[in-house]
Amino acid sequence: MGYAGFLEDNERITTDRKYEREIIDSTIQNVIYYDCYYCDKSFQSSENRNKHIKEKHSVVGPLILINGKILSDSCYVDEIKSAKIILCGFNESKISLDQKQINHGSEDIDLIPFFKAKWTNHEICIDQRTCIINKFSSENISNNSVNKIINTWEKQISENDNKQLTNEYPDTLNEVERRYLNGFFDYFTGCKTTDETNKRKRYEDASAALSSFNQITPKGIIILKVIAYRFNWIERLEYLSKQTNGSAFETVVHFFYGLKTRINTIENKKEIEQKFFVEDEIAESLNAIIAFQNENFIEVDKFLKKWSDLGIAQIKDTNKKDRIFFLKARRMNLLKRNSEARACYDAIKTPLLKKEAEKYII
Repeated sequence: MGYAGFLEDNERITTDRKYEREIIDSTIQNVIYYDCYYCDKSFQSSENRNKHIKEKHSVVGPLILINGKILSDSCYVDEIKSAKIILCGFNESKISLDQKQINHGSEDIDLIPFFKAKWTNHEICIDQRTCIINKFSSENISNNSVNKIINTWEKQISENDNKQLTNEYPDTLNEVERRYLNGFFDYFTGCKTTDETNKRKRYEDASAALSSFNQITPKGIIILKVIAYRFNWIERLEYLSKQTNGSAFETVVHFFYGLKTRINTIENKKEIEQKFFVEDEIAESLNAIIAFQNENFIEVDKFLKKWSDLGIAQIKDTNKKDRIFFLKARRMNLLKRNSEARACYDAIKTPLLKKEAEKYII
């Protein structure tokens, strides 16, 4: 295991990117479409959109959206720009904000008028579910004390230090700093462990902790991208890659969607390169995909040569297996070895990769 160096995430794009899809004006006059928050379907009424979310996405209660992002249990924000509850047909739900009941009908609820001008934390209750909006300053997660701890973990990992990582933090750190660090701790611990079940849980916990912040450091975004890539969450990876400049992962997204792109490897760009730690197998896979996009097929073939049919069959991680099959399908398609491309396509399990791989089957 070691560091992988990519041109990645040294400068944040400041435009407002959201999970929430905006209402889209159609080219047909007087028609407005409402996009689903989970998939690419659109509807001509919010009622039909909400019905779809309830029935097709296994939603068990109203959705809370803070700054355009769906809230699960708690989040950390420096400013509340938008806040609303999408009922999704659960019109009988009892809703309160800071212990004050909110009366509502069947319409979605804009929470902004209910917030006080000055605030620290807010508590939203929907039936038996409680969600907390915590106020924080982005300085909390980028100070020297926090970075020093992260750098120590990175050093241990990169040097293959067998000592167990510790998350015994100084008493001077506050709750926000500890939650942020927990995300990195779980990620690095996941990198070290060989048990696949524990590894997956660590990565999921890391993603949950870091995703709870509406503003996060570039290094935190990198971790979220690595996890999204490892789990083949390509749509989430696409969203994350739009938040920052210089993204190697944007090249990866283009690869899976069949778009042409070339990653910038110009010498004078090296001063903006930020190194980050990933497992060797992730680094090798990323490099192979970037090589494919740069039409460096010698490197691609070198990577694929290591994975015979027997070798792929022995891989227990379905996500890893599907990434190899997808790359191989695209390469076989270029070589016009159509039966081999078809065999790779047939073996892919991940729905989005299966759908995209179909483009390369003749």
